[in-house]
Amino acid sequence: MSRFKPSAATPRVGFRNSALAPAVAQTALPASLSPGARYPVRASRPVWEPDSGLRRIALYSTVCFLFVRFTFLHEILALTLGLHSYLPPLFGVPALIGVILGGGIQRVLRLKAVYLWLLFGGWLIVTVPFSSWPGNSAQAVFTYIEANLPIVLMIGGLTRSWSDLKLIIGSLACAGICNELTAEYLSRNVGGRLELTGIVTIGNANDFAAHLLMLLPFVVFVGLSKEYPKILRLLMLPTTLFALSFALRTGSRGAVLALALTYVVIVITGRGASRLLFALAIPVIAAMYFAVLPGELTKRFATILSPDDQTAVSSGAAADEAVASADGRKYLLRRGVELTLQHPLFGVGVADFAVSEGSTRAGGLTGRWMAPHNTYTQVSSETGIPGLLLLVAALAASFRLSIKTRRQASRLGMKGLSAAAYALAISFVLFCSSAFFLSLAYSIYFPTLAGLSLAMIPLLREQSRSASVLRATGH
Repeated sequence: MSRFKPSAATPRVGFRNSALAPAVAQTALPASLSPGARYPVRASRPVWEPDSGLRRIALYSTVCFLFVRFTFLHEILALTLGLHSYLPPLFGVPALIGVILGGGIQRVLRLKAVYLWLLFGGWLIVTVPFSSWPGNSAQAVFTYIEANLPIVLMIGGLTRSWSDLKLIIGSLACAGICNELTAEYLSRNVGGRLELTGIVTIGNANDFAAHLLMLLPFVVFVGLSKEYPKILRLLMLPTTLFALSFALRTGSRGAVLALALTYVVIVITGRGASRLLFALAIPVIAAMYFAVLPGELTKRFATILSPDDQTAVSSGAAADEAVASADGRKYLLRRGVELTLQHPLFGVGVADFAVSEGSTRAGGLTGRWMAPHNTYTQVSSETGIPGLLLLVAALAASFRLSIKTRRQASRLGMKGLSAAAYALAISFVLFCSSAFFLSLAYSIYFPTLAGLSLAMIPLLREQSRSASVLRATGH
């Protein structure tokens, strides 16, 4: 027997922020539908799924957890005030408890894409005994399983309405604003490049550029969406220009290539007059940015076009360092492929690339003891070919969900969700292309993008089923 009792009166349906809510609320629904619902599910279980205070607490904890992690607030407090705040576990533990006890695990497991992420995490555990340094790998895998992978479940399992999703995206956009304040006041100029001072997680200039670019589409989305407070939107629009400026000032050539690829993608996939405006405006804005950049950075970016020819660019320390950096990355890319072929099944161990590469000898010379600087060869060399296949499959499935959401939400008239899904897809393109030049396979970024893509699908189902109810009742 269902625990929900049919009401004799016309029930008022709890579709939150739905364009169909007024019509559905006045519709006489079948007796099997009970009030207080979020969205219908299959007839084999109660058609309406109740909400709980535990889930709401867990959702707010997730929002705070993401804000802390993406602003590095705990690191900034430790750096500036010497305060060890333990903010990530303070918010992360309640969020994880809430997603487990509040039914979030069951909800997110209805989507097939999540299994690929769980399999990837499981494969990391499998590779630990075969690592060249099992202790180091075990610690790295434990950190990933404990602190980063659960974000997929937290976002995907706790988001049940459009308001929930807006809250999470808004927290990421606000983190983007805080990142720019951090870049303004806690950065330093090293060889003409902007780097963060004392921020361990993201202090590297290239990593910080990718971090800014990953959040940029959400900043733009909030700035253009009428569903957010006006004061917040006014803060977001200038933030977009500053984020691009800081990303370029890092001197990251990977960031420039990622922006160029994203420009092409937006021109191809954009819609309406906005696509033409974007196609014409961005080259002009880019030219203005490069015109005011310091000479050291323009010399560095010039090596993108002619990485093997120093005479093609102006001479100087910046050009010399850029060419040497490019040569080093080519070497690390080659070594990543070699280690993958030498250890195709289990790899050399998570976080053990530098150890394995540095301890080998080629031509009587030792290795460079450096990270691979390519997320995909990082995974293939450290976890084997199966690990790479699982990661690529999980990313592809998650990206496909964002594309599916954009298309179906547009067809259902859910303009806000369609725009949010497009922002997510662009964030995927920006970060996954930047990842070709970084070692961020086990960081927070991939799980966050995946969690957002999983969170959008139930919102589509809610709207589709509410439309079915209207058709069934003749409205």
